[in-house]
This record gives sequence, C-alpha cells and structure tokens, in this order.
Amino acid sequence: MRALRFTAVLVWLLVGGLVEASQLETILQPPQAPVQAGETAVITLFFANSGAQPAHVDLSAHRSGWLSREEARQAVAIAYAQPSAAPLVIPPGGFRKVAAEVALPVGWSGLLTLAIDGLGGPQVAFRVQEAAPSAAAEPEGLAPPFPCPPQDWDMGYFWENFSGHEPIYFLYGPNPTDIKFQISFKYHILNSDGPIVSRWSWLDGLHLGYSQTSFWNLESESQPFDDTSYRPEMFLLYTDLQQRWLPRVSRLDFQTGLQHLSNGQDGDANRSLNIAYAQPILTYGDSERYALTVAPRVFAYLSRASENNDIENYRGYAELLVKFGRWDGMELATTLRKGKRAGKGSWQMDFSTPIGDLLFDNLDLFFHAQFFTGYSESLLRYDESDTRMRLGFSIYR
Repeated sequence: MRALRFTAVLVWLLVGGLVEASQLETILQPPQAPVQAGETAVITLFFANSGAQPAHVDLSAHRSGWLSREEARQAVAIAYAQPSAAPLVIPPGGFRKVAAEVALPVGWSGLLTLAIDGLGGPQVAFRVQEAAPSAAAEPEGLAPPFPCPPQDWDMGYFWENFSGHEPIYFLYGPNPTDIKFQISFKYHILNSDGPIVSRWSWLDGLHLGYSQTSFWNLESESQPFDDTSYRPEMFLLYTDLQQRWLPRVSRLDFQTGLQHLSNGQDGDANRSLNIAYAQPILTYGDSERYALTVAPRVFAYLSRASENNDIENYRGYAELLVKFGRWDGMELATTLRKGKRAGKGSWQMDFSTPIGDLLFDNLDLFFHAQFFTGYSESLLRYDESDTRMRLGFSIYR
C-alpha cells in the first residue's frame, strides 16, 4: 500500500504540474499559383514556437484531412515535401515551414476549405478553377461526393492510430532453445479533434497498448513456446510537454497507466499480476543528433496470483531505462531493476544499428544484440537467475 500511495502521489504531481498548454502555433497558407480541379494543390504550413523550449512536430500524425465545399466533405491524403522522417524541431522563438500536397477531386471547383487532422483547428480556404476540357470529367447525373468518409479511408484512419510501443525484435541465442521475440503496439483511442478531447484535453493522451514476449524452443520435436508473457494495458501518454523547470532537458514526456501481465497458463505454471505505474521520460540533447534519454518507472502491485505472490522480491518496485544514440543511427539502451530482496534484480543491455544500407535499401531493419543477466526475464521462471546473450534484428526500438 505504501508503494501504491507513492505512485498515486507521483501521478498527481506530474500530470497536474507538467501538462501545460503548447506554445506552438500553426498557420496554413493557400496555394500561391492557380489550381484546377483534378490537379495537386500545394499548401504551406508555418509552425511558430513562442515558447522557451524547443517544440517538436511529428508530420506522420497529420497525413489525412478533409476538403469541404458547401454541404459536401471528402477525405484526402496529405503528402509532405519533407526529406527526413524525423519530427520537425522548432527552436524557441523560431518557425519552420513545410509544403504539403493535396490531390484535388475531379469535379470539385469553386471555394474549398481544407482542414488537416490533428492540427487542432486551423483551416485554409482557396479557390479552385474548373478542370480544362481535356481533363477527365465526372459522368453526367452523378451526385456530388458523398459527405461521409469512404470505407477505405476509414481503414486508413484506423491504421494511422497504431504505432510502436515497446521494442519489436526477433533474437537468436547460441542454441535452438534460446530464441526470444517481442511484439508491441499502442493505439490512440480518441480523435484529437473530437468533442471529448475539445472539452477535456488531458484525455487526448489515452491509449491502449499490447505487448507480448515469447521464448521459443526449436530443439524439442513439437517446437513449443517455453513461456509467453501477455501485457495488455491502458495508459495516458503526454509527449513533448512544454516544461521550463528542468535544466538542459530538451524534451519531456510522461506516461502513466494500468497493466496486466500473465503467461496464459493454469495450475502451478500460472503467473499473473496487475500493476499501476508512472514514468517520466527525459531527453537531453538534439533529437536530430545524438541524444540521451532517461526514463525511470515506479510501479505498485494491485494484485498477484498465489503462484507468484513474492514476485516483488525479484522485480522490485521500480526500473530505470537509459538510452543513448540517434533515432536513425546506433543506439545503446540499458534497463535496470532492483528486487526487494538483497542480491535480486536484473540488468538488460540492447545495442542496435540500422542495416538498410547493407541490404541495398530494400528492408528497414536494425541489427540487434541483447545481453540479459538476473531474474524475471520470463514470468514462468521469475525466481530463477539466468544469463543470456542473443543476436538478431529489430524493426522498432
């Protein structure tokens, strides 16, 4: 209960003190040249940072929008003329501009209004000329585009809310009994432009997450999984908080939530627990160069199965993640846990580096090396000490 009260106080302090209004302003500029229906319109986005800390804009979160005319609406895709996939970094008092291309529907002319999803409200109006006679025209008798989004766009919007969560990798040890792989995704639940988030902005960080870590034994005849941990969770994630009280911190994120962990077995092999956790994520340095990330996590056990009711002796109540590297280059990460019992805990180190150039830019993969020593690498054998070295690849880190 002491750990639970500590976690609740930490969550209240961090959420109440860190979530501040963004100092980033966005302006949309209409096309500078005349444009016809069926052509591509080039919209210019200006991001101005009036805050005292650098601001970051992830363009991958703004790749869809709406075109409106009179009573009709149509979903459109947004393509940015940005050479790098890294988030834009806008220095304090500075601004950045980015060109965005929008394919205009055939037959849509007159005064149109464009709104880009996730930007929080700014729109731009511009006039579109009718298509030239040689351009493809809509068949006579067809009604204007249906005001509801088409089905394929619905699926696109669905997938755009998915992103990586914990690292995703496939690793192989020195023998066939030592394969380990992990998948992990999160889903942004609420529409950032919807009425719920407009009224309660703190709910914009609400996510569902799912992670799974499996240990695969290829030496046995049936090639079974020795153990798998399933980790569904619901959490709040606030990114790039505009803080001013932490010196030399270029970016501050914060995550807090509830997580269930189990291995899906029964009887004596059953392992399960529920935790509440809070985790500030501090980044030092430039995200476009080498940066240091420090992410301590504290957690409280809400419930435990009787088969693992002493698991805090080996996992403890906190862990520390430290990463150093570039988002597009080499990265070294280490995770430390201190068990409640003396001499218990674990240490995991992960090294990864892109290998796309070695594959003629055909695959986006990282070479991944992982070293683990200590307790609780798997839920089934949480109270057994082990040391492992594995090599393989990762697709998200």
